[in-house]
Amino acid sequence: EGLTSVAWRQTEAQQNQQQLSNLLAEDTVDTTAIASLLPERRPFVAAQDEAAFQLVRGAIIEGNVDISHPLGYGYQDTQLPVFRRSERFMERSANAYSSPVVYTDTPLLSGYMSAENQALVGGSASIVVDAMGDGAMVLGLDVSTFRAFWWGSQRLLVNAVFFGELLEEPR
Repeated sequence: EGLTSVAWRQTEAQQNQQQLSNLLAEDTVDTTAIASLLPERRPFVAAQDEAAFQLVRGAIIEGNVDISHPLGYGYQDTQLPVFRRSERFMERSANAYSSPVVYTDTPLLSGYMSAENQALVGGSASIVVDAMGDGAMVLGLDVSTFRAFWWGSQRLLVNAVFFGELLEEPR
């Protein structure tokens, strides 16, 4: 924590939960605002199934690679199927040149992803490069070398290692 900052995309329920936490931390309690943010009541027995439906475990989604970026070196096509195992989604970088891999608007190619997660993933960043001092941090959510069978995205990791000195953020 504190090495870099990432803007996370959130579901409506996550946003409401965060607002609710903020309201409860205040000195004065606005019961009307709190009531409007509370989730609807659901049966306890459904909790485990509902949580499972929000997970992303093994979906293949379509990324768009900037082949002119050092991390995109060696790619011939901008389309890159990516193996996805996380339900967290990053916003693109505030720097227009520092999101070398971004998911397409409708990226699900194979597997299951809830409608809510599909809405969050569209247009979000797979990789963000964040310049720090004389170097840069490469922030990625996907496992580019998952079990050594997902060959298409392994080059991203190799490029990050070998071309690390080139990963400065153009202004």
